[in-house]
Amino acid sequence: MKIKLFTLLALSLIAISLSASANAIPSPFYSSMINKMMIDPILSTNSFKTGYMQVNTNEHTVTLILDYPQFCGKSGICSQAIRAPLEIKLPITDTFRTQCGGITYHGEMDYRKTDGALQMIEITDNSLGLCPNDTGLSPTEGIYSTSNVMGKKSISRFFGSSLKEINAVP
Repeated sequence: MKIKLFTLLALSLIAISLSASANAIPSPFYSSMINKMMIDPILSTNSFKTGYMQVNTNEHTVTLILDYPQFCGKSGICSQAIRAPLEIKLPITDTFRTQCGGITYHGEMDYRKTDGALQMIEITDNSLGLCPNDTGLSPTEGIYSTSNVMGKKSISRFFGSSLKEINAVP
C-alpha cells in the first residue's frame, strides 16, 4: 500500500515538473510593431498607417503585415468597410548575426520562373547587439525587396519596436 502511494506521488511530481518545464520553453513567435516606414512607390501607391514584422521560428517564416488607413471622404464621413491588410509571408532561408551581434532572419521566395518576381524579407533584431546605442539602429529593422525578370527592383524599409515574444500565433 505504501509503495503504491509513493509511486503515485512520484508520478504526480514528475507530471507537474514536466508541465512546468513545457511552459518554460520560449515561444517560437515574435512580433515588432512598425513605427516608421519608407515604402517604395513600386510596392504601393497607397499609404499604410501601421504594420508589424513577425518571425515564426516554428514555421520558419518571416511576415510583413501592413495596415491600410481608414478611408474618409472630403465630407469627413469615413467608410465603415475595413480593408484587409497587405500580408507577405516568406520561408526563412537563412539566419545570421550582424557585425553588431544582432540576429537577421532572411526569408526569400523566387517566383521569377512563374510570375516574374523574387521576393525577400529581412528582419533584424538589434536588441541583442553589442554596438553602442548611439549608432542610430532601431530595435528591429526590416527590408522588403522585390526584383522582376526585367530587372525592375523595389526596396522598402521598416523600423520598429523590439521583437516581443508572443504566446499564441494570431
